[in-house]
Amino acid sequence: MRKMYSLLIAAFLLLIGNSGVNACQYSDFNLVSETDLGGGLFEYTVTFCVGNGAGTSGNTLRWAVSLDNGASFASYPASLTSPATGAVYLADNSSYGPSLLFYENYTTGGWAGTWACSSTTCGSLTQVCKTFTFTTQGHPNSMTLMGAEADGVGVAPYGCNGDADLVINLQSMTVDAGSTIYHCLGSCANLSASVTGGAAPYSYTWESVHAPATVGSTASINVCPTVNELYKLTVVDGNGLTSSNFVAVYVYQPPVVSAGLDKDINIGYGASCVSLDGYANNSMGPYSYSWSNGSTAKTPSVCPTTTTNYSLTVTDGRGCTASDNVTVTVRNIICGNNKVKMCKNGITYCIKTNQVAGKLNNGYVLGACGSNKWDGSDDEFIEDEADVLETAIYPNPASDNVIINYGFDNDATVNIDVYDTSGRRVLALENNKTVFEGELNSSTFSVSNLNAGLYVITIQTSNGENQTHRLMVGH
Repeated sequence: MRKMYSLLIAAFLLLIGNSGVNACQYSDFNLVSETDLGGGLFEYTVTFCVGNGAGTSGNTLRWAVSLDNGASFASYPASLTSPATGAVYLADNSSYGPSLLFYENYTTGGWAGTWACSSTTCGSLTQVCKTFTFTTQGHPNSMTLMGAEADGVGVAPYGCNGDADLVINLQSMTVDAGSTIYHCLGSCANLSASVTGGAAPYSYTWESVHAPATVGSTASINVCPTVNELYKLTVVDGNGLTSSNFVAVYVYQPPVVSAGLDKDINIGYGASCVSLDGYANNSMGPYSYSWSNGSTAKTPSVCPTTTTNYSLTVTDGRGCTASDNVTVTVRNIICGNNKVKMCKNGITYCIKTNQVAGKLNNGYVLGACGSNKWDGSDDEFIEDEADVLETAIYPNPASDNVIINYGFDNDATVNIDVYDTSGRRVLALENNKTVFEGELNSSTFSVSNLNAGLYVITIQTSNGENQTHRLMVGH
């Protein structure tokens, strides 16, 4: 019945072709967007504007969209409602073949409402527009709005089918956002669009998907994500054809790099070279090492003569890099012939080099206290430790009071005695006296009651140190 009715409509269109105002001038068909959904499916959003003729023929009762190039309708709205009258037009994609989509308001019993207006004339109203979306299986080269004049639809050349305003010409367009990019944190990646087909000029829109934002509007852009991100490219050609594609950017973490602890070289004691301790982890190896002095060793040996900063850059197996720095401080700690500066308890001493190892075991550190200067403002500097630790007895010869100055390398208890030449102890000056490392100690005694002659003073410590000194007494 519907096919028979369409033939009647076609005949009717021929009869009314010259009556009233030609509505073709008020009818048009425009593409809003096209999206390639993949799998041979394409999504189209279109706007059609139906013109109105004179008299009752101005109230369009049905129209159709026709596809070519073997494309067929895959999905479409089941109905469309007139924005002018509220009349509901039902879809039909089965009666006339899969490439032709009809919308009509004919129901069992007759026509139910009109598209543009409900009166016999539409007055000054010349067109009514509607936007809707459908999908196709296959890509048409063109789409045609049919039967947009008067009150019927037919097969070309009926209605306004010869009007170019009712034909949307489509040229297939393929958009490529590029291949997956692997990107190192801290650097940027280039995204570049490739377009095949379509019609110039093209407009480009790049959007980040996971953190929604527009990130670019040119064919090639740079992005610097800190986490994995997916980017959508949308291209619109000069005819309004739209196509999209996606590209993923994966972010690699850089290696964890250490150039090691700072090192010291002390001129006057110890080695003149040190080994730098390069290290890398936490990413994909193998690792390559590059030091600022040109070395590519993981742990190179360096021998600077002045304080020097060294930079280490490590590149991992993915090409990601990270850097770290280390300082080798060079200090001249010489304070005399075979003597070097050492610090303990805020006092800087000048120590013989053959005593340094023992001093280090007893809490001394190499170098002046607080600074590398001899006269550090926070230091008390003792130019020659021998002046403290070497025992001094004066006056000698003596006739009355005698002073003994003494000191030791370590904490100890000390006994000091005076003997005559026969070996008899004549004085006990100190008995288990506690003395402390590096301190100057003094004992005073009188020899006025001793006979003139030669005496021997012995100094013994709990650390096993024994000293013997001669004292001449004269009256």
